[in-house]
Amino acid sequence: MAKVKNRIRSVALIAIGIAVCSILMALPDVRPSSADVPWPTPPPGPRPPVPRVETDIKPVNVPLVTGATSWVVHPLAALVPRFPPVPSSAFQSPDGVRIVSDAGSIDSTIQLVYKPVVVADAIAPGPGQQLRKVFDLIVFDHQANQITINLRRPWVLEVPIRGLIQSFEDPARLLIARYDEKRGWIPLVTSYYRDRGTLQTRVLRVGLFGVIAEPSVISG
Repeated sequence: MAKVKNRIRSVALIAIGIAVCSILMALPDVRPSSADVPWPTPPPGPRPPVPRVETDIKPVNVPLVTGATSWVVHPLAALVPRFPPVPSSAFQSPDGVRIVSDAGSIDSTIQLVYKPVVVADAIAPGPGQQLRKVFDLIVFDHQANQITINLRRPWVLEVPIRGLIQSFEDPARLLIARYDEKRGWIPLVTSYYRDRGTLQTRVLRVGLFGVIAEPSVISG
């Protein structure tokens, strides 16, 4: 009698196993597709051009304007790290405007001219805005030919606020702006550093820049 019960139990277990296997085989394949086809390895990005440091420099004619100056800016032939700090060169005008050029921002030697502009001679900004300072950054190649460049990495532009704002005014009202012939004065993202008394922004183009005072908020 016990043998018959064991045989029945074995047959039942086999039948259950066959049923479970049939159910599992009928289920759809839910494995993620990424397990079937791996993501392709992206090709390496384009290598930056080899910097050209020119030594045969033809000096530019600096404008006969008080405070105007020029610099020879060489590309820094250094490996640009992915994370800061990045090797850089700094240049400062007689009135304190500071430009910081990071390695990798230019491909070849250039000459950069800084020219102050009389505020009254510049095109006025929008309603309620006031121009407090205007200056032009002009680029020439090593042979003194004026050129247009787009920077590969942004330059840091710092402008001191001394003499641009009254003691009762809020420095947060001041913004650095770049002039565009079609759009007029374009305010740039500007940071104010109280400890240094400077405004700072980052630029990818040179040209005509200004410091604009936004209208004050009048509380009712």
